[in-house]
Amino acid sequence: EDVFFTPIPIDSLVKITHELLDLSVTGIVNVVGNERVSKKEFGLMIASYYNLPSDLIMPSKIKEHELKANRPIDMSLSNLKLRKILGRDIVSLRDGLSIIENVQKKGRQMDLDGGVNK
Repeated sequence: EDVFFTPIPIDSLVKITHELLDLSVTGIVNVVGNERVSKKEFGLMIASYYNLPSDLIMPSKIKEHELKANRPIDMSLSNLKLRKILGRDIVSLRDGLSIIENVQKKGRQMDLDGGVNK
């Protein structure tokens, strides 16, 4: 519950990356979502969206775990520069979940698996 990030759907990440390449953008641009959320909040959002039992999500703090490598607690990034370059907002988390659901419904499992045949 104390680790934060700014998630973005992979389809949005790919599309935006191609847009930046087409615009010949150089330098560092954070291609991330708009919303800073904790991993717990994100899990609860996914559970709510898919009508899954949220009581199975067991919140904890990163310091409660003996990790082999140090992990940052705030991995969130600003996408202000990206939004200025593109002249628009980035997909919301809720809409991003809808995008992912549509990908699944369209049978794009191979795309979700990285285009690798199994």
